[in-house]
Order: sequence, then structure tokens, then C-alpha cells
Amino acid sequence: MSNEPEIRDAQPVDVPKLVSLRGGGERFEQTMLGYLQGTYFPSCALADRAVFVGTVDNVFAGYIAGHRTTRHGCDGELQWLNVAECYRGMGVAGALIERMFDWFIDHSILNVCVNVASENVVARTVYFRHGAQQLDPHWLVWPNLSAR
Repeated sequence: MSNEPEIRDAQPVDVPKLVSLRGGGERFEQTMLGYLQGTYFPSCALADRAVFVGTVDNVFAGYIAGHRTTRHGCDGELQWLNVAECYRGMGVAGALIERMFDWFIDHSILNVCVNVASENVVARTVYFRHGAQQLDPHWLVWPNLSAR
């Protein structure tokens, strides 16, 4: 057992696992499948997008999704990041964020935002640890990924 997270591209077959981790039932299953297939567009989202799955010892541990956007003057948005509770603190979130950042940079998306509730201290701590800055009470931003 390596316990090191491995990151790979998400596939439609992963959707039930993504949904079960986030919750939301059948409606979110259609949303996630549409996001993966490029038919669902969150507010201000553009076509370029990516979803990555994190595994530990070949077991699903979490996922991250992001896309090109025009929201808040940013050119990228981190849409979802979810890690199973039993894998928190094992580097899964960090590995997923780094892979998402690599995708953003590879697509010349350097100014990235994320919506996170002010009371979500765990998520905010993870994002701040990875260089996010406060944009407003509900949004954080990485103003220049190439400078990190």
C-alpha cells in the first residue's frame, strides 16, 4: 500500500461515485454527466473543462472539476472539490488541486476563482494553503497561477 494519491481523468462511468460523494441524487447525476460531456454549463462557464478523480490504493477518494469562465473577471473557475472524509488529511485534496492547476495553466487559464461559503472553514483552509486570496465573502481567487 502506497497511500499516495493517484490522479486520473474522470470518465462517465465515474459519475455514480462522484454523485455519491457530493450527494444530490439523480438531479446531480444528470448535472455531473452533462458537465463531463460538455452539455451542462454552470453560470458564466465556457466550453473548456476538466474533471479529475483521485484514488488511494486504487480506491476512489475524491474529485475536482474546473472550467474556463468569465465570472468575476476570472478566466477559470474551480467548480467542485470533494474528498471522502476517510481520505482527508492524506494529500488527496492537494494532489487534485495541483492537477487542476496544471490543467488551467496548460490552457492559459491563470486567474481562477472558487465559490466557498464563509462558514466552510475546512475548504477555505485548504484553498488558502494552496495560495488562494479573498475576493469577497463568498469567493476566493488565485490571481495568477503562473506566479505560484
